Amino acid sequence: MLDVLFAAPVLLFTVPALLSLALWATASLGLLPLDVDADFDLDTEDGGSLAFLGLGSVPTILLITLFLFAFGWLGVGVVLILPLTGWAATGVAIPVALVLALAVTAMAGKPLGKLFRSTPAASSRSLVGKVATVTSGSLTDTFGQVTIRTPSGPIELSARTEPGATLTYGDRVLIYDHDSNSGLYSVAPHVDDAFPL
Repeated sequence: MLDVLFAAPVLLFTVPALLSLALWATASLGLLPLDVDADFDLDTEDGGSLAFLGLGSVPTILLITLFLFAFGWLGVGVVLILPLTGWAATGVAIPVALVLALAVTAMAGKPLGKLFRSTPAASSRSLVGKVATVTSGSLTDTFGQVTIRTPSGPIELSARTEPGATLTYGDRVLIYDHDSNSGLYSVAPHVDDAFPL
């Protein structure tokens, strides 16, 4: 089997397939960036004309290795099933493997993009007016912490009450101000809108 993979006409496909495995191994050791923002500069901020492959939403190195893997192994497969031999089989297999590898990369790129999608961080000012829960043992004008539940996960904030006020763990509070210098949020007890019967 190895003699087939390293025969001259097939070697053109074996090298990209093995290169993709080497890149995956290098990335798994943390030696290559696997975040979307650390991608190579391809002047395609939103993926541009290559967005159908997932470029802009999936790390470029992942798309490159996926393409190389698909191109290599599909090319080997096409060469082996063609009735042609030698470089004639390779000449036919290159465009076929290229088109199939692009299709495989595009089909895999869309679902992979969902794994790398990030949700924008909430700005400090956007949290004013939100209801939070006291998550420290107590909340005073000198100490305390509150948590806001968001679709992307909880956000923990350092908060303070009015002087003299003390709240306890589990109390619901309304965030009414943010001090950008100290990073602290001012909170007051939250009163539910429900009216007693």
